[in-house]
Amino acid sequence: MQNILSSLKEILEEENLTYQELLGSSKEKKRILLESRKPDELATLVAREEELVEELRKKEEGRVELLGELALKWQVKEGDLNLDKVVELAPIDFKGEFERIREELKGSIGQIQRINRTNTRLIRASLVTINHILRSVLREEKNSVYQKKGEWQKGGKAFLLDRKV
Repeated sequence: MQNILSSLKEILEEENLTYQELLGSSKEKKRILLESRKPDELATLVAREEELVEELRKKEEGRVELLGELALKWQVKEGDLNLDKVVELAPIDFKGEFERIREELKGSIGQIQRINRTNTRLIRASLVTINHILRSVLREEKNSVYQKKGEWQKGGKAFLLDRKV
């Protein structure tokens, strides 16, 4: 039992560190979005987040396996055994550590969710702006400066240059 609880504690601490790294990545993504930095920086950051999510998935598999073993030992339905229940059922020498980890995980995940909602709004606002610009630039063909053959169209309006801002 002690080995299972120690292994579970270790996995949860590793997950917590990974969530902390994801939180830092989410904050960096927000900074990049606000400063309109280069798209390649954002792509690199997103790729790193995908790696972190894959790490979490693997750790999660180990955690679920350990929870299954604990469920058998504690005679609890496997689906009912979550971190709150572990805190409740854990021996006193593990209870405090599991409580600390639970609170850290809740805090990290909550912050990640809030920042990701903000990032989603920033991305949507950027897309609306980009779409507006594209609609302005790509107006009906009659406003184009060049003909299909690439020749100058007489009487065409260069609306981007003529438009007053």
